[in-house]
Amino acid sequence: GKLLHDGGVSHCDLKLENILLDVHYENYKDDQDKEGGSYEDTCEMYGVKGKPVLMDFGSARPLSLSLTTRSDVLTLVEEASSHTTISYRPPELFEGGLRHGEANLDLRKVDVWSCGCILFGLMYGSSPFEIEFVRRSSSSSLNGVEEEDVKVVECTQLRVLGRLPRPKAHTEMGKRYGVDMMDLVEGILVQDRLKRPSVEDVLEKVEGLIVKCGGQKRNRKDAGGSHKGGVIGGFGSGGNDDSDEDEENLFGSLLR
Repeated sequence: GKLLHDGGVSHCDLKLENILLDVHYENYKDDQDKEGGSYEDTCEMYGVKGKPVLMDFGSARPLSLSLTTRSDVLTLVEEASSHTTISYRPPELFEGGLRHGEANLDLRKVDVWSCGCILFGLMYGSSPFEIEFVRRSSSSSLNGVEEEDVKVVECTQLRVLGRLPRPKAHTEMGKRYGVDMMDLVEGILVQDRLKRPSVEDVLEKVEGLIVKCGGQKRNRKDAGGSHKGGVIGGFGSGGNDDSDEDEENLFGSLLR
């Protein structure tokens, strides 16, 4: 994501279905040559056995748009309804989410919102705006303990504007990930576009959580060519499960 933005382009339709995993050795042999590592090292670098590859750039736009007239806003919302998947679409791209004459629309923040939906989808299978956590029937619960299942529902604008679903902490579903993971998702999916974090902010928090889970800090180059490392973000206490690190590794590689 950051490399895309550094090239002056915002994707505007990031979603799970637009991410492929390239598992062919030859296609990312150059990365191994640069790092001087083995196939296994490269897999570890990306956090998965394969390199995430973005596809479908039919909705791509510049990094920002000036909305000087009401017509500009209406055209943007209409195009978003056709080209930006509703369950990954931020509030500002729905009807009533923008006013002309306001600050320029930073489309990088649109991609950040979509990345938050992707992270939630990696955790629970779908965007947060198309699932509910529902109580499992007592007959199928183990030892009479209350458990929850994921129920897929239709995504609507009201769901996007509502509260994020969160499994109950005492259930098996709620214990799958540490508190830090859900705090990260909620920290990304900020409805106010002006207060939503940047890709750089999110990447620093993800890398901080990877270190907290026992992983390694990854060096990366900033716009000036110097190397930077991740900084641990301010999250609440939570579990350090391997599953947390797996999702963070893949998510972090997408952000880069």
